[in-house]
Amino acid sequence: MPAWIAIIYDEPRDDLISNGGEMMATDDLQQHLNSLGDRYPKLGQALEQAAKALKDSGTPISEQLLQGLINYNRDFANFQQKLQNRGQTTAVVARSLVDLQQLYQKVAPATDEGAIPQQVLSLLEQILRLTHSEQKDFAPLQQAHKQAQQLKQHISQADLKSDPQLKALVTGQHPLNILLNLVNNGDQLNDEQWAKSAEILDNTFGKSLGVAISRGKIVSQSGGQLRLNRH
Repeated sequence: MPAWIAIIYDEPRDDLISNGGEMMATDDLQQHLNSLGDRYPKLGQALEQAAKALKDSGTPISEQLLQGLINYNRDFANFQQKLQNRGQTTAVVARSLVDLQQLYQKVAPATDEGAIPQQVLSLLEQILRLTHSEQKDFAPLQQAHKQAQQLKQHISQADLKSDPQLKALVTGQHPLNILLNLVNNGDQLNDEQWAKSAEILDNTFGKSLGVAISRGKIVSQSGGQLRLNRH
């Protein structure tokens, strides 16, 4: 079996299936969320390759890849149901892993050591995967990468209750949250929301970053689009 198949062909998680409202421990939820995060980039890459082969030569998509997609979709839906069982009865429907992460943050206890830092680390990793489609050394994005890298190194010693940057990242108010939101959700923002977000980016990273985002030049190296809830 090819290596990439072994990675993405993950059996569906029966422990994610709703079982009468029984609440799963927060660390288990975090583990399952991490599992989804590990799978989607590899699954997306394999799907991209299979789609190209189908388009170019009519090569059918393998049963293993199809089953991997089915398993991922099932686990995604079941994880969201688990969050609802934990009391997250919001009408918001998660359409991406970032949506699930945002919903998870609302149900994870603030006193659960490690849960919030892991969510912040995941967000910072997404920032570090952003790239300019035409300019490898795009200075404003490099500045954002540098800031994300510094925060990753700082987070292990950070205190959620007293650290303003960590609190801003958790609540979605940090400029890096705004950056990711504009990249992934910019087409869903109204003019006022876009202008407010762009102003924050302009003040933090310079105007050229907002321009590049508006032109669709800032993309994720993983090839998959992640969506952040708007703030």
